[in-house]
Amino acid sequence: MIKDYISKVEAGKCSAKEIKLIAICLILIGIIIGMILSPARVFTFGSFNGNGNTGSLTTPDLKKKKMT
Repeated sequence: MIKDYISKVEAGKCSAKEIKLIAICLILIGIIIGMILSPARVFTFGSFNGNGNTGSLTTPDLKKKKMT
């Protein structure tokens, strides 16, 4: 099947729609392969410039606060 399609492309018998479809498929396959082979990354959101922002995801303990 692929050999037939390659020979059709080489002979110039493909329509513009077929060429666009091939291009879209190749781009999507490239994106998927790139996502699979790319290294995992860890992101840190926020600014840790010493002003008390420690990046903690815990909630404050409400029992320790005084009720006024």
